[in-house]
Amino acid sequence: MKSMNRRDFLRKSGLAAAAMGLGAHALGPHIVSRAEGARTVSASEKILVALIGCGGMGSTDLYGMMGTGMVEVVAVCDVDDSHSARVAKEVESRQGKAPKVEKDFRRVIANRDIDAVVVGTPDHWHALVTVYACRAGKDVYVEKPLSHEIAEGLAMIRAARQNK
Repeated sequence: MKSMNRRDFLRKSGLAAAAMGLGAHALGPHIVSRAEGARTVSASEKILVALIGCGGMGSTDLYGMMGTGMVEVVAVCDVDDSHSARVAKEVESRQGKAPKVEKDFRRVIANRDIDAVVVGTPDHWHALVTVYACRAGKDVYVEKPLSHEIAEGLAMIRAARQNK
């Protein structure tokens, strides 16, 4: 079986989350199971993920990633305590371990243990959080719209390329 790297994982789980989001309105809630054909991974091989922005789409994306069985959610971050508490509770029920809850995204990004972040913040924060995360060496999945201005999008691309 072909091994999957982090970037492939983020791309595929993002597509799965997007597909769920499109169908969720018409079909009601979905139950996400481990991706067909995906290998089982040990705890030491799991991708450590944090969610920055715990609103509707960010949490939907995160739950889609969790459904693959390849991630452990170690942190959730939102300025609204009710949003982060709701997502932290759901993550704990799904993975059996509570994530750390933060208000300041910079603390999440500074955590060297975190491999990847899901950016589900309000649209006008996408660029800043993505650039900071790339500079910290994190893999990033960012919700759409990617940015509001062409200059923001170019800065995001530059940060991703410069930090691989």
